[in-house]
Amino acid sequence: MTSLRADFIGRLQLKGFSQRTITNYVASVAALSAFHKRSPLELSQAEIRKFYLHELNDKKMAARTINLHMAALKTFYNLMAPGSKVMNGITRLKCPHHLPALLDTKEVEQLIGAIHNLKHKAIVTLLYSKRIRAYQALRVPQQSKPERQTQRMQRGFG
Repeated sequence: MTSLRADFIGRLQLKGFSQRTITNYVASVAALSAFHKRSPLELSQAEIRKFYLHELNDKKMAARTINLHMAALKTFYNLMAPGSKVMNGITRLKCPHHLPALLDTKEVEQLIGAIHNLKHKAIVTLLYSKRIRAYQALRVPQQSKPERQTQRMQRGFG
């Protein structure tokens, strides 16, 4: 491990980054360094742009992945070369938004009909009829009273 890498890892740890983020950031900086076969501290803004264009056009990386690499490099230059203007003017890529597929009535009936457990079928029917998303249902604070077979919603949605 080079002293630059060890110093970068140490500074990320002192900033409180998670181990997964540290691993991703170090890999991003290493990819830039390997692409240009030089230390990232020696690179210009044009060379960094060339690296991003390579990731976008040649490697066909997703916008979110490239944005992660941008965040990693901005953090690297902020920590390792404070005052460096290398990342100025390099902006994030626009990420596409994907809308969920809508089911028609027949597909919903097939979905609910495929559930054999009565309790699960009741839950799915209730959630779908109230247009509640699964992640919303998991995060609603509830009070359960099994002896009375009731659920009390403390704070609902809309």
